[in-house]
Amino acid sequence: MDVVRDCDLTLYEKRAILSSWASDACAVEDVPELRQPFPAATVKFDDIMDALRVLDSELERRVNPIQGSGQHSSAQESGGAPPL
Repeated sequence: MDVVRDCDLTLYEKRAILSSWASDACAVEDVPELRQPFPAATVKFDDIMDALRVLDSELERRVNPIQGSGQHSSAQESGGAPPL
């Protein structure tokens, strides 16, 4: 989650880092000694996926701010045209 909270990285940079880590975690799944070269630095695959979900949620809120917040206009709910 440190990557998710980093203020200097863009959303896409964060996603690239976490995706790379997830890929690495899968690549060494059958070689436990490579997964934990330094026990304090171990990041679990599930934690990486959780962080990616948080970023996906953030991206969804940026792309669809009205839908992401759960707010809908009455025209949209009634099937009418959205306001201009």
